[in-house]
Amino acid sequence: MESARKHPLTLVSLVAVASTLGLASIGGAVGVAQDATPAVDPSASPAASPVASPIAARNAVTIGSIDIDFVPAELAIPAATDVTVVIDNSTAQIPHNFAIDALDINETYQAGETVEIVVNAPAGTYEYYCNLPGHKPAGMFGTLIVQ
Repeated sequence: MESARKHPLTLVSLVAVASTLGLASIGGAVGVAQDATPAVDPSASPAASPVASPIAARNAVTIGSIDIDFVPAELAIPAATDVTVVIDNSTAQIPHNFAIDALDINETYQAGETVEIVVNAPAGTYEYYCNLPGHKPAGMFGTLIVQ
């Protein structure tokens, strides 16, 4: 059996991929010098986690109800803090639901609606899902990490 080849992933290739995809965030804190040596900008702040950063900044986050999916499928919020979770179903053609059994959250909303739910939970990991028939088995669930 032939072993899999390993290809080193370098900062240069990450920057090239990010540039190709139109992502400018990699160049914010780290740049690439002319000789392809990584150059660190000491005045740049480190990149925040895409899961936690919206919460830390304003204690609110948006989850999209898209087709039979929640986006993002993983979300982190601070413990023992009121966080407004905005459920955006504005582009959907069908109603959905946002439920977290362990927190007694069960909110149904219609196609085209956006709802806000205030979540204040102890540290832990919780499942959120749509409890309308067939939606959760089709993949409409996610993980809430409270830390």
